[in-house]
Amino acid sequence: MPVTETWANAFARAVRVVLWLFALAIVSVAGVFIWNEWRTNVAEFEADLDLRPRDMEEFPNVHEDVAKRVASARDGLAWVNRRFAVNGGVCAAAGAALIGGAVAYRRRRRVRGDASASWRTWVVAVPLAFGLVVLTLAWLATNLRGAIPG
Repeated sequence: MPVTETWANAFARAVRVVLWLFALAIVSVAGVFIWNEWRTNVAEFEADLDLRPRDMEEFPNVHEDVAKRVASARDGLAWVNRRFAVNGGVCAAAGAALIGGAVAYRRRRRVRGDASASWRTWVVAVPLAFGLVVLTLAWLATNLRGAIPG
């Protein structure tokens, strides 16, 4: 007959599972955000790499310094790529650490014989995850108040 998990152990395991899922969700969303920001910035700087002078409709007699614009765009591209490498690398390392930690934890638990969570863990984990999502959405709504007019 299988050993029943105590409610205290179920709660501790549920907290670990929910926090791990929450951290993985944050890292995943941050990775997409970092990539999107990088693509947007790269597109802006690549548009400035054009060597042809631009015609300015507002000021037709003013001529821009093309060499200065292109040099600034090259510096900007280098900066964006460095920033993406650092931020993307940190995000990828955090995701790999979360996944690797879960795999190592699961293998260690399997050796000890208590690898699977009992029904009590999931009874605690589902409302805990729901509460964490609600708190996160409330925090976002509070911080984004007034960001979208209308």
